[in-house]
Amino acid sequence: MPTIKQLLRNKEIRTWSYKICTDNGINDTDELIAYFKQHGSFRAFRNCGLLLNNELKEVCDYYTSIIEIDPDNPDHPIRYADIKSGQKAIERGHIDVLVVVSDKLESAENKVRKFDGNVGWCFWR
Repeated sequence: MPTIKQLLRNKEIRTWSYKICTDNGINDTDELIAYFKQHGSFRAFRNCGLLLNNELKEVCDYYTSIIEIDPDNPDHPIRYADIKSGQKAIERGHIDVLVVVSDKLESAENKVRKFDGNVGWCFWR
């Protein structure tokens, strides 16, 4: 999972959100998600208003939608929870192609391997 600095570099969060996170000891998305799950909001952070709270919540929602990612193999397709999550990944520029499959995992992986570039996939539900 990306660090807060990578989120800033990729323009997924604003500079102020970056500062709020680092001032509160949040350095990566795992820590951000853990804080959100425990507290349900970031409003307790000093200077975190509704806009930045919503921005950080959106980042948490997006990264919790990723079911399977292989950090040691960045060319391996990313599995998303659903089509909506995959569409968000395309909008954010994380993947180029979203493959939606309706059958078993074994055949799903074979279908996904046929594509080049950054590929994500999910099951049709």
